[in-house]
Amino acid sequence: MKCLNCDADLVEDAQFCVECGAAVENATTGPTVRLPKAAGGPVCTACGILNPAEAQFCVNCGRRLEISKAAQLESRRGAAAVAEHPVMPSLPPMPELPVQSQPVRMPSTPVAHLAAGYPAQKKHCHTGRGGGIIGGVFLIGLAVLFMTGLFWPGILALLGVCGFLSNIAEGKPREGLMPLVFMTGLAVLFMTGLFWPGILVLVGVTAMLGALLRI
Repeated sequence: MKCLNCDADLVEDAQFCVECGAAVENATTGPTVRLPKAAGGPVCTACGILNPAEAQFCVNCGRRLEISKAAQLESRRGAAAVAEHPVMPSLPPMPELPVQSQPVRMPSTPVAHLAAGYPAQKKHCHTGRGGGIIGGVFLIGLAVLFMTGLFWPGILALLGVCGFLSNIAEGKPREGLMPLVFMTGLAVLFMTGLFWPGILVLVGVTAMLGALLRI
């Protein structure tokens, strides 16, 4: 039920508005019925009715309510307690986010890196094999030279052959061809006793060979 004058909420069977004190037009007539007491509200000194806590006028007789000092003090204490310890509104619970497990991706080795390292590894492998072959050739050559009594000047030819094989193992056969020709030529000159003037011929042949290889 609401007051027609100020639109305030009224209790049932109220005869006067508790906010403005206006008489309720649709109040029931007949013997006065004592309204139920409202806990904590002021008591009207005229009719003894316990009014709602916020009432300024009596709901039964319409008189202005006189709030005692004790009630005022209690009201102030309640207001101070509310101000000191305000009731915080409860927040809605946070929604649980779905946890998505992501697969761990291992870094993949680029194929280009493997391809870049392959030639060096291949070259190193060939160099190791070439060193073994050259060592074998050198030892066998020494054995042959000692057996035939041609250690000198045969050692010169053997060194030229080993140098040529070493350049082949490194992928540079053309660079090993000149030392082979020169060392072998020296060995032939010493064996035939034609060192002079044969050395001039050998130097000329080696120079022409170098010029042809640079073309």
